[in-house]
Amino acid sequence: MNSLEYIGRNLSNKRLQNGMSQSMLAEKSGVSKNTIANIERGRRYPSIDLLVTLAEVLQTDLDSLLAGPKALTVDPFSEKIAHLVNQFANDAEMMNFIAEFCALLVKHFGT
Repeated sequence: MNSLEYIGRNLSNKRLQNGMSQSMLAEKSGVSKNTIANIERGRRYPSIDLLVTLAEVLQTDLDSLLAGPKALTVDPFSEKIAHLVNQFANDAEMMNFIAEFCALLVKHFGT
């Protein structure tokens, strides 16, 4: 299972734990039902902004939506980025900076 599939599975599990349909989550998050369905099926990555919104709607943290098996989260750099995302989740300017920084890292060093 890849990271996209883990995000989808985690989102689906949290949504069901909250007793919500895909339509309900979509409405509360300001996106279409197809967007939620595609994320849950592992066909689409959500934006950082959408992840923050989904975590708020589902009353959870980003870690619980992003978490894969512990073997995949050993990379200390990834853990630091996840910590920064959680720390600055409500600061749009900082979130944009983090997203741009991560994009540059991926561009120069790969995934």
